[in-house]
Amino acid sequence: MSPDRPTAEQAGRALAELHAVLATLPPLWTGSPLDRPLADLAVFVDSGSELGADPALLREVDELATALRPRLAGPEMTLHGDTHPGNLLVTRDGLRWTDLEDTSRGPRAWDLASLRTTGRLDGRAALDAMPDPVGDAELAPFVWLRQLFSGAWWFVHAAREPADLPEARRRLAAAVEEVAAGLR
Repeated sequence: MSPDRPTAEQAGRALAELHAVLATLPPLWTGSPLDRPLADLAVFVDSGSELGADPALLREVDELATALRPRLAGPEMTLHGDTHPGNLLVTRDGLRWTDLEDTSRGPRAWDLASLRTTGRLDGRAALDAMPDPVGDAELAPFVWLRQLFSGAWWFVHAAREPADLPEARRRLAAAVEEVAAGLR
C-alpha cells in the first residue's frame, strides 16, 4: 500500500474500470434498486432520535426520501456503494477499491454521486475523466439521496465520537435544507 492518494482523473478512470467489471457479474441478489442505502436511511428515520437527531428533521428526511424514490431511475447494475476516494487505495499493483460492505444493485448514478460529492478531490473532474461522463442535472436525485445518507452517517459516527454530535446535527439540517430546495 502507498500513502499516495489518487488524482481526480485516476479515481474517475478507476471507477469506470470497476463498473466495467461489475457489469459482467450476474445479479448477486434479488432486491429492489438501491435497497441497501434506502433501507439504511429508513432505519435511521426510525431510530435516529436515539442517536440525538431532531425528530422533526427525521420526519423531513423520511418525506424527502419518499419524494426522491421515483427519481432514482436508471439501468440496474451491481454497485460498489461507497465510491469516495478514501476507499480507493494506491498500491504497487495499481489502484484497488476497498470497503465493499455497501455493495448493492441500482443505477450507476449512485456510485457516481458518491464520487461527485467527495471533498477529497474534484469530483466533477473525476466524473469528466470517465469515458461516459454524466451531468450534474442527471445526478441530482442521487446526490440528494447521498446528502441525506451522509447526514445519517454523521450520527452513527457521533455515537462513537460524542464530541461530533453538534456537527452531525448541523450536517443533517444542511442536507435536509438543500435537498428540500432541490426538490422544489
